[in-house]
Amino acid sequence: MIAAINGMVQPRGNTNTRGGITTAVDIFKASQQSSPGEAKTLMVLTDGQSTGGVEPAPTLAKQQGIQTMAWGVGPNVNQKELLEIANGDQDGVDLINNYSLLFEKTYHFKTQQCNMPQQPPVGVSVDDNLYQGERRFYHFKLPPNGINVIVGNNHGR
Repeated sequence: MIAAINGMVQPRGNTNTRGGITTAVDIFKASQQSSPGEAKTLMVLTDGQSTGGVEPAPTLAKQQGIQTMAWGVGPNVNQKELLEIANGDQDGVDLINNYSLLFEKTYHFKTQQCNMPQQPPVGVSVDDNLYQGERRFYHFKLPPNGINVIVGNNHGR
């Protein structure tokens, strides 16, 4: 996914937020790195002044299980558009009037997302690689009779 993002070309002129969200949804669909139940979050940084609106892209993202969030950057943000990007979820909208705060807010967002539990369905095998200092959180919806959890520990490189 990182390679796909780094390979994107930023067009000049108009702001095609709808196209950006649609491309991100395609990247999520093509990504083989997702684990079952892994949270999928798309953060859109925008001035909220897209050319031609954003729909139906946020709805398509939601249908793929992708949570869309919008950060409005700058003084003249179209807050209605931010709310459309976040599929009506006010908690998924934030305003950043000062560009110098962008790094700090991004750091806090990353920290929050990394601590969000994955929610794989019961009965699905979850394979993951953890490196020293990393951790994962899982949240299972348990059936009435409970589940058995088998944890393997393989030391790699």
